Amino acid sequence: RYQLSESLVTEKKPSQSGSLRGRILVAEDAAGNQALIRLLLERLGLEVVIVENGQQAVDRALSESFDLIFMDMQMPVMNGYDAVRMLRQKGYTGPIVALTANAMKEDEKKCLAAGCDGYLQKPIDRAILSERLHTYLQRKESGMESQEPTRSEMDPMRELYEESGRASGEEKVNGAGSDSGVPIDWEELSRVCDDPEILEVVAQTVLDETPDVLGQLQEAVRQQDTAAIQLLAHRIKGTAKNLAAKTLAEKAFALELAAKEGQTENAQAMLDEICEAAEQLKAFLAQENWIEQVKTAVRG
Repeated sequence: RYQLSESLVTEKKPSQSGSLRGRILVAEDAAGNQALIRLLLERLGLEVVIVENGQQAVDRALSESFDLIFMDMQMPVMNGYDAVRMLRQKGYTGPIVALTANAMKEDEKKCLAAGCDGYLQKPIDRAILSERLHTYLQRKESGMESQEPTRSEMDPMRELYEESGRASGEEKVNGAGSDSGVPIDWEELSRVCDDPEILEVVAQTVLDETPDVLGQLQEAVRQQDTAAIQLLAHRIKGTAKNLAAKTLAEKAFALELAAKEGQTENAQAMLDEICEAAEQLKAFLAQENWIEQVKTAVRG
């Protein structure tokens, strides 16, 4: 879906990258998320294998050797929860870290109960990602893989949830307000990635993927398929969060929540708002200087 230039892998690696070695399996169905995590991990010098659903993750993990699995928890065919349970039932003992765009405390507990060793909220904070990678990969190199890490070591996000008030179950979406005319928040985006080359690749991948996802969502709304509506709205929310696009993320989350609660009588109107926000984001990302505009909005 996208081309990864050799320079993106070999240049500008973080200073810690030399201490990281390993083969990482990433189960993620959204192309934008795939692009982002692949680029971040390869910049750290890691080998990355991408699969698109839980069944593919189970098949690859049981037939190949991986040092760490990042598992998205909401995917088609087989979700991450079922995939992790199946892997554990079949005797897989390697570390598995959940990836989810949900920010509620019960989601963290559900991931750990399914058999995950840790939990990362999307959009991924690259500093926390680096810490997590060093925790697991350095443990393996030092011969400590048989020692179970503490919960606080496995999941530093727990403290962040409690400090931000998310433990109450209230999800928050951060980003630039519409008053600025810029649909992306640089402060939030830079926590995920501040490299213009990577951001351009991710943005293009999102632009390529979103029309198809919106088309699927339109069909799901037409058929009043609440499960599909919830999954697809969640996917759009996660993609929007990766780009710190507040309006799109909030509107997608509203539809996701409505579908989860079985309240889809206003789903078409909500979808229309999602499409409008997606068009605004598309128009903004089509500008050659969109990254500089986002930075300027912060300074302004």
